[in-house]
Amino acid sequence: MEKQQELEKYGYNVIHINTGEKAVTLLKENKQIDLILMDISLGNGIDGTETAALILKEDDIPVVFLSSHTEPEIVEKTERITSYGYVVKSSSITILDASIKMAFKLFEANKKIKESDKKQKTMLSNISDVIGIIGVDGIIKYNSPNIEKWFGWYPEDLVGTNGFKNIHPDDLERIQKAFAALLESDNSTTTVECRYKCKDETFKPIELTATNLTKDPLINGVLLNTQDITKRKRVEDKLKKSEELMRTMFEKSPLGIALVNSKTLEVREGNQRFAEILGISREKMVNVDWVQVTHPDDIEEDLDNMALLYAGKILEFKMEKRYIRPDGSIVWVNMMITSVETEANQHYHLCMVEDITERKRAEKEIKQQLLEKEIILKEVHHRIKNNFYSIVNLLSLQGNATDNEEVKTALI
Repeated sequence: MEKQQELEKYGYNVIHINTGEKAVTLLKENKQIDLILMDISLGNGIDGTETAALILKEDDIPVVFLSSHTEPEIVEKTERITSYGYVVKSSSITILDASIKMAFKLFEANKKIKESDKKQKTMLSNISDVIGIIGVDGIIKYNSPNIEKWFGWYPEDLVGTNGFKNIHPDDLERIQKAFAALLESDNSTTTVECRYKCKDETFKPIELTATNLTKDPLINGVLLNTQDITKRKRVEDKLKKSEELMRTMFEKSPLGIALVNSKTLEVREGNQRFAEILGISREKMVNVDWVQVTHPDDIEEDLDNMALLYAGKILEFKMEKRYIRPDGSIVWVNMMITSVETEANQHYHLCMVEDITERKRAEKEIKQQLLEKEIILKEVHHRIKNNFYSIVNLLSLQGNATDNEEVKTALI
């Protein structure tokens, strides 16, 4: 009771309980208690260490042991239960007060650490990257809790095991070489992609960023950031298939297709059909001058339309024009041009041309045939007209030669 009075003089509000069972019950009913001064010997019933253990199962509260026992085994037993202090009863009130204050400081510090650990665990459990540490011997030293979310493994399944065992066999040699190269330089970083085995035996594509922190005393190994890139790979595969489809359509198109620099008017790219229309190889087609391959009589109209297109005054234009091949032959094309702009803000004219040389030749032949038919028809008409005049004249002569008035009337 003496200690209670001394503590009350120091401003503490003290509640005295003389058995362990009562202390456990009080702590369940009263949540306003801030600290427990626990004696070892509590008479009949459970002792102080058992009482403290029961209380700490239910509540996080600082417990300071206040006892006359000084045996090392007793002190060690209390330290296994809690680490907020052990004060001998014979100590002065000053020492006890200091021990209580130190216990409060330790409790607040531990509380902040626990909150920080809880926050860190929550963050690590929800981020997309799995954090890991692997030693220079390839043994896993740490894995963040979220590895279970992404790959099915619990951290304890992998810590202490070979860090390369879940790498796909076809990727293993490449990853081991990258790891060995990483260890050659302190603080170096490398990023690789590979396939990683999940707990259900399936493989997922991952992006692995590794940083050599073997000289850092806190890490003492290689820091790993592992990200599941399954969705990204699916998008990349779809994009690749789409690009392959577009490339196939580009190459197999019956139309000649070309990209022309809107400023220099040089061909930057074109398909095989466009090269065939120009009558040159695909290699020579790149950087060819648009004006040089255009028929002189069509250049002015072509350039005027391209200038309007580049200025944004029109969205597209169509025209029939002629190309001149290296052998001097002329190719007629039906051309449509529109503007395109790349992500790098490069401006191009997209040109699609259809070879209509045969159609033009057929049209010319048809016109010639129509002209010939028109001449023939005019000649036939002229001859028929002359024959009618001859018949009329013969009938008039016959009518004038007869004396029969009825015949003369019919013929003249």
